[in-house]
Amino acid sequence: MESSILVLLPPIIAIVLAIITKQVIFSLGSGIIIGGLMLNGFNPLSTLEYLSVTLMESIADPEWNTPIMVFCLLLGGIIGMVSRSKATISFSNWAAKRVKTRRGALLTTWFLGMLMFIDDYFNSLSVGAVMRPITDKMNISREKLAYILDSTAAPVCILAPVSTWIAFVMSIMAEEFTRYGIEKNPFSTFISIIPYNFYAILALTMVIFITVVGKDFGPMKEAEKNHTKLSEIVSKETAPNGSIWDLLVPVGSLVLITILSMVWTGGYFKGDVNLWEALSNSDPAYSLIYGGLTAVVITFVLYGFKKTLPFDEIFESFVEGMKTMMGAIVVLALAWTIGAVIGDLNVGQFIASIVDDGSIPLFLLPATMFCISALVAFSTGSSWGTFSIMIPIAIATAVAGPPDFILSTLGAVLGGAVLGDHCSPISDSTILSSAGAECSHISHVNTQLPYALFVGAFAFLGSILVGFGINQYLVLALSMISMLSVLHVILKNN
Repeated sequence: MESSILVLLPPIIAIVLAIITKQVIFSLGSGIIIGGLMLNGFNPLSTLEYLSVTLMESIADPEWNTPIMVFCLLLGGIIGMVSRSKATISFSNWAAKRVKTRRGALLTTWFLGMLMFIDDYFNSLSVGAVMRPITDKMNISREKLAYILDSTAAPVCILAPVSTWIAFVMSIMAEEFTRYGIEKNPFSTFISIIPYNFYAILALTMVIFITVVGKDFGPMKEAEKNHTKLSEIVSKETAPNGSIWDLLVPVGSLVLITILSMVWTGGYFKGDVNLWEALSNSDPAYSLIYGGLTAVVITFVLYGFKKTLPFDEIFESFVEGMKTMMGAIVVLALAWTIGAVIGDLNVGQFIASIVDDGSIPLFLLPATMFCISALVAFSTGSSWGTFSIMIPIAIATAVAGPPDFILSTLGAVLGGAVLGDHCSPISDSTILSSAGAECSHISHVNTQLPYALFVGAFAFLGSILVGFGINQYLVLALSMISMLSVLHVILKNN
């Protein structure tokens, strides 16, 4: 389909309906149908055939989507077994002796989110399952929990040298470096990009500041004020048979086996590649499945051996846990489908085409790439899709400038993509953060949006400053000080 401004209609419809109706499935479905009709000349039969094929292809993608759905089911099963064993309550009671305040609970959530850097899906779902009982007991809203989960998922994964995100980004960079004859190592280039990724760093900083100060603004303040006081309910529960090991062993085995599987699938144990090359060449989707399957088996054996639960209850809780993930899987399937429709409409290329005519001054290139990447990610709901579209464009455009321009431009693309992902109601990682916190998805988006845009404004200013050749560390320090100063004033007056 020839690109025009009309190609923005499906994502706009999906986003607007999601905000107005608060019905994510209906909104995504509407955007998908409109996009299908546009691609098929508004022929209903052709549209039905196209959408059926597109949906099935989105679901039956053996390289990524299908494994992620399987992992979600396995993780749901693990969460179900852990919940039935009362291990989360045991952990909550254990942590309650050490975590005495709301601030402590929020900082613990932030810290665990920083540790779970391997994958954003795994981060949101596993940390949410572990911390939800504790934050409930401390009378913290689910919206606040979802915000911390989301803000320590993608930002951490895009900054950590070892993650599924970095493997994907490096693979794109390597191909483009070869295309343009750029003699740079993708991994060392990524390390050099980190201080230019202003949004991710500032987002993590803001979480810490908000947590330490103990104040909020905008919709989050209202959510914290009005949320249901679950602490009275949770505090009455006991865990006669559970122990913290019934939680730590399943989660620990999941993390350990997933990391080992990534190293293994990357060929490290064959002795041909080093650790970083193995992680770059790994199969993160199937590594998550291997980790999930192993954790399921270990949990079955552990609970059976300790007689934590009767075998029939172990199996029943596993199945019930998988059922709880079905809603998130349906939304994921629709998000992938609308992403495919948006791809066929060439939405990303249309948005990015505004830089093709060379009319943008070179010093504004990082800031421009930041804004366009945020817009693409917001419209498509996919950081990874934005990386695939924008990294090649950024490299092709930046090669005309000084050597450091590639670093600042790529940093802007990565940060902008995460910003758009955080703001989009059709983003799969945002959806899973809501699922991890067991929070209304639209409530999560509404409460997180002002925070994300606030951080994005200072990241945008930072991108402008590096465009003038100012040292990236100085720009990062100035952006951080400015953001925290303004935030302090807002919270003080609020």
